[in-house]
Amino acid sequence: MSMLDSNIYRAIEKILYHYFDIKHEIKAKEEEIMNCQKYGFKIDLGNAGYYSDPTATMAIKLCSKELEIMRKWIQVIDAAKEKFKGTGKGRLLEMRYFEELATDYICQKLFIERRTFYHWRDDIVVYIASLAVKYELYDPEKERIKIPAFLNTKSLKKCGTNKAIKS
Repeated sequence: MSMLDSNIYRAIEKILYHYFDIKHEIKAKEEEIMNCQKYGFKIDLGNAGYYSDPTATMAIKLCSKELEIMRKWIQVIDAAKEKFKGTGKGRLLEMRYFEELATDYICQKLFIERRTFYHWRDDIVVYIASLAVKYELYDPEKERIKIPAFLNTKSLKKCGTNKAIKS
């Protein structure tokens, strides 16, 4: 069993399941910012009026807190993918969270027992949690985790859903 609180564990899994959604959201927000030139950064100069700097506005928006959180999660997951690359755990990470395959199917394809599956899954999630601490996305003392806002406001898909396996 994992040392993580069950809510933290589920939050990390939710982020893993939405890895591609997060990447897509980052790209969409960046494109929106780059294409948005209607609103400029205005500085009140008193009686002289306003000074507008669209480049500064764009830079500020690109560095927003929400984008920073999403970018950090992508870095964390990419680091985990790299660490487990070429291993059974790496394949499990891909199959479980990105391909969303069923547990029994993964066990069959990786030639592992269910017990090994759950042990490896715990190792992956705990490793990601440790990276999240490093990136200041998770505070284990307060048991708080920063999740991209769009994952909080709308549930795009349930965590742990399994796609139907075609025989």
